[in-house]
Order: sequence, then structure tokens, then C-alpha cells
Amino acid sequence: MACLICGCEKFNRVTNVDEPTVVKCLSCNFVYTIPLPDESSVRDLYENWTDAGDQFQPRGGLGRRLKYRLFANSIKKHFPKHQLINLLEIGCGQGDLQRAIKHDERIKGVGLDLDKSALNYARSLDLDVREGTLEEQNFLSKTYDCVVAI
Repeated sequence: MACLICGCEKFNRVTNVDEPTVVKCLSCNFVYTIPLPDESSVRDLYENWTDAGDQFQPRGGLGRRLKYRLFANSIKKHFPKHQLINLLEIGCGQGDLQRAIKHDERIKGVGLDLDKSALNYARSLDLDVREGTLEEQNFLSKTYDCVVAI
């Protein structure tokens, strides 16, 4: 199966597990599975793995916050200095990137995830996060200048 990012068909196996096989693209280093999971499998994973309810505990500390600020700064380098960047983060979890850009005048961000407890935490920080898949959102074409999945 070709890489989802660059289309390269050459990859190295990352794990010894047969199903799914985790591979790393030799061209762009993107890591993905063969076969790709279907939507119901991903939803089942989130429901069984992340159902922390009111017990959600945010992960990371200062180092994690710094990493996301640096990532946000690196995004800005790819756009003209005075352009407002509309960013969509797929798989935002507890909202670390959204938190890093919350007061940045150049980036307006929206996060998207399936983890209800992580999203509730992010909402408690007044972050713009939404539950569901990209396909469920029905975003208009060219709504976002940058889409990331960290």
C-alpha cells in the first residue's frame, strides 16, 4: 500500500505483529498501518481505551507545552508574516496545540478528536474542540490553511 502522504510504495516494517502491520515510509518517514483501520474499529478503540469519564488526567508538563509552542512557531514560518492561519488539528486530544496557539494572533485553531473525556478537559480550558471524524464535520472547501495530525 502506498504512503498516504507522499505516495511512495517503499517502506520498512516497524513491528513484528502481522495484523495490522505498522510500516514507515522510506521517503517521508510517515508511519501508518496496513491495512488501514475502518471507522468503526477506530471508534471502538476510543470507546474502550479512553473512557476515563470524570477521572481524566491531563498528560505532560512544561516540556510538552514547550514542544507544542515550538511546533506552532514552525507552522507560522510557512505562511506570509501578516496572514491569519486557520488551523485544523485532527486528533487534538487534551488540546495541547490548541492551548499553545490560543493567544497567538496569527493562528486560529480548531481541534477534532473522538476522546470525549479529553475533549471535555480541553473545553474546560475554553478551547475550540469538536467531537467526531473529519468526514462528519462537513467543513467547506478551503476552510483551513493548515491541517495537522500530531
